[in-house]
Amino acid sequence: MVSSSYHLSVAVIAATLFSFAYIASAEEDFDMIAKIQHMRGNDRSLIMADGIKPEMEAIRDGEFSACNSGLPQVLSFLTSADSDANKKGQAAALVSLCSNSHPVNRAKIGSSEGVVSSLVDLIRVGTEKWKAGEDIQGTYKHLDTAGLAAEAIRALSENSAENHKAFVEAGAINELGGFIVASKGGEDGKVCSFPGQSNNGPIGRTPCNFFRMWAAAALETLSNDYCEKENWPCLYDWDDDEKTLTIHDDETVTIDASAERESIANIDGLLEELISIVCSIDPARGHMREHPLPTESMVGRDDGTPSTVAWAAAGVLKNLALLDTVRPSIAADGPYNCLCKMVDGSDWLESDIAEDVLHHSGRLDDCDAYLDDLGDDDYDEEAHGGDL
Repeated sequence: MVSSSYHLSVAVIAATLFSFAYIASAEEDFDMIAKIQHMRGNDRSLIMADGIKPEMEAIRDGEFSACNSGLPQVLSFLTSADSDANKKGQAAALVSLCSNSHPVNRAKIGSSEGVVSSLVDLIRVGTEKWKAGEDIQGTYKHLDTAGLAAEAIRALSENSAENHKAFVEAGAINELGGFIVASKGGEDGKVCSFPGQSNNGPIGRTPCNFFRMWAAAALETLSNDYCEKENWPCLYDWDDDEKTLTIHDDETVTIDASAERESIANIDGLLEELISIVCSIDPARGHMREHPLPTESMVGRDDGTPSTVAWAAAGVLKNLALLDTVRPSIAADGPYNCLCKMVDGSDWLESDIAEDVLHHSGRLDDCDAYLDDLGDDDYDEEAHGGDL
């Protein structure tokens, strides 16, 4: 059974709106939880799919925010050997908020001494605690912190050649992919299960899934190619005659992650597990409390639910499909069926990413016929963005 202390932490989480919100000491002068709450305001989004809101930008750009005058203290908590897992997790959460859609902060934070190695180390420690499976409460704490570290890696790596290179050299890819594989199931075959621990209730809410989601999201960012024109991940054109992909409009590539994609593909068991994650959800589930949609998920309520992981796993498949050696495995009927259903699913984020995967696999145009065969005539390629 899950320890009662975790049930208590869930109540605290819901009250404070943050999955990492363990009670801080009243004597501390720099309250990172308060800084996070102030910056977020009323935004409880687990996944900020549309980026930082203008009101949040105004707060974080303020002179006395945690992203400016308070940043040295945040980074000190993150990198100090004296900080416990809770403090490091709170610092990682602030790094994400400060770096999200902010190139200047990204560069400043990523180049600060000890930041990259500290975040990767939190991933490693989280995985080690998971594999040991000895202390449920301690393991949950470290998984929560590792998830926040993975989210920070994702934010810092976005379209930043310097940070991308630093995280790759620090071993982030193997650490992130390694946890996804390690947590795929124990002897009982259940994902996110280890001896002495069971998932929390029927929805399976556990910080293991929270970590899996952000680990996959970070792997997607580290395997994205970025192009100069769009200042965003490169777009690709599929040639159905040649069965090849070329960069749209011959844009200039500023970050080439082909080597990183090969590294991810070479992690034993990872491709199969990513496909399994994508196929584990019902994309047409609608607005279900037990299985929330990613874009409707809220911090403190839905973080750690299995249904929030698939969009991130699909993001990695999107990039792995760029590899000629991996594409056939993703385009095979099993994964294709799951992805095609996801394209026509209830959540726009899942739908958009699944569409990208199928486009990179050369099978997007097949979805019409497949969904018709299922008796679903609601799919409209034009409404979903058409050919990329």
